[in-house]
Amino acid sequence: MSIVERIKEKCLENGTTINTIEKKCNLGHGTIRRWSENSPAVDKVIIVANYLQVSLEWLLIGKEASELSQDEKKLVDLYRATDSRGKNAIMRTAEAEAESVKQSAETSSTLRIG
Repeated sequence: MSIVERIKEKCLENGTTINTIEKKCNLGHGTIRRWSENSPAVDKVIIVANYLQVSLEWLLIGKEASELSQDEKKLVDLYRATDSRGKNAIMRTAEAEAESVKQSAETSSTLRIG
């Protein structure tokens, strides 16, 4: 799958069009579609990746640096879509859940030993 095909895929998921992305990212009309024939400039790829809230790795090669499960990808997407207040709330929740799991494991381990 090419970079343009991945952008089209994200357009379908987000209910948008390549034309809209070009307008929102201040790219010339037809710029993204020409990426099928010519290598895009890095600065433009970064702008589009940020707009689509995807990693450069995914946009360029179709894979994340580390392959994540669908739930993990969804969590990352939701995190990226929030403001700083939302990001802090998500981190606090995740940290509290991790601590709860750790305490449950320690309690379980203590009960087996004792």
